[in-house]
Amino acid sequence: MNQDNGFKTYCPRCGSEMNSNSRYCMKCGYLNPTNPANQGMNKFMAKEKQEIYQIGSGQTIVQNNDNNQITISIASNTGNRLVCFLLNYLIYIGIVIVSFILLLGNKVVDLNSIKNSLFPEVVLATSIAFIYIYSIQLIFVKCNQKWWYALIPFYNLFVLCDIVFRKKWLGIILLIPVIGQIFLLVILYKMAMKFKYSGLLAILFPIIFVPLMGFGTRLYEGVSYISEDRTLEKDYKRKKVFFVTLMILLVLSGILVFWNNIIEIKGKATKFTNYYYVFATNQIVDKTKQLARENYLECEEYRYDPHKGKYYIWYTDLGEVAYLPFHAYREIISGYVIIDNTSGVSKYYVSISDGTFGYPETLSDNVKLETIIPFEKVKERTDLNTCQNTKQKATVGGLI
Repeated sequence: MNQDNGFKTYCPRCGSEMNSNSRYCMKCGYLNPTNPANQGMNKFMAKEKQEIYQIGSGQTIVQNNDNNQITISIASNTGNRLVCFLLNYLIYIGIVIVSFILLLGNKVVDLNSIKNSLFPEVVLATSIAFIYIYSIQLIFVKCNQKWWYALIPFYNLFVLCDIVFRKKWLGIILLIPVIGQIFLLVILYKMAMKFKYSGLLAILFPIIFVPLMGFGTRLYEGVSYISEDRTLEKDYKRKKVFFVTLMILLVLSGILVFWNNIIEIKGKATKFTNYYYVFATNQIVDKTKQLARENYLECEEYRYDPHKGKYYIWYTDLGEVAYLPFHAYREIISGYVIIDNTSGVSKYYVSISDGTFGYPETLSDNVKLETIIPFEKVKERTDLNTCQNTKQKATVGGLI
């Protein structure tokens, strides 16, 4: 077979395309078994072939460029894929059933009892766990590695490096704290690229792209490793059954968990939103202190004196002045800061509001999440009118 006869071959180890007359694969270095010059090496290759291929013909893909017919598939080294599917699926369903019996077996089963039990949380956690457990096994299968390698702690890291870099020993790096985590991101990046996905997006959203590489239809480096019975269609159907089952139980349990904790979730969401007011308050006080240090607090009739006086500084848009994040996409926050130097020590009082919530006039050191109240109460509990009446025409503020 020569290079001009219209045939090309693929490496039986890594699946890379190579010239039919090449003595070895340029990517992984494996000897080309179809090259006549390598026939004398068969006795040395026999053991390696036995380790590499347990199922399948052991021959390479041979494609005829004239009629585009693939005659022989790459032998599979993945182990029994039906066992992989059944083991994961039955264990997953078994955990769900056992959890249901233990948590709800002695109760009247209805929607309310299910919602108020720990069953939705158990199903949700189990579903998320198995999405990734099975996804990693499917990735190993797509890369022509035994699926159960993914379940062996530490060794699976070495196999992962063998898949991506063809150098198993690089797995040692993954065991090094911090450096190992960074190197894992590199592996994720390169693996996503070989699946024809964005490596950067895979690093940013591994929660999406790891299952996508496992359950998706894209092949690792464009090569499919199948056994003699050519079970590609069966593999696809099994993955579909597992994924649909997972997603149905995941969504249902997620809805029940959300429903059961909606009050707490709303409280946490409000607390998270209130951090914005705290941040805005701290930012505007810091901005005022900066203006005071740089002697920018002055008006037509008064100049700021850090040793005496009580000064009022009004801000119509805190976001623009203090560069608050997202200020352009929300209601404008306005407010004022009062600097009280009458005691010889500067004290800062602040009040802010966006028309919905805000702070009444409060010593800046005492500002807390609990201080946030509805806008109507902010108006009632502050001396806002007096401050407005005594404010001088100035670039920043004035003297009270």
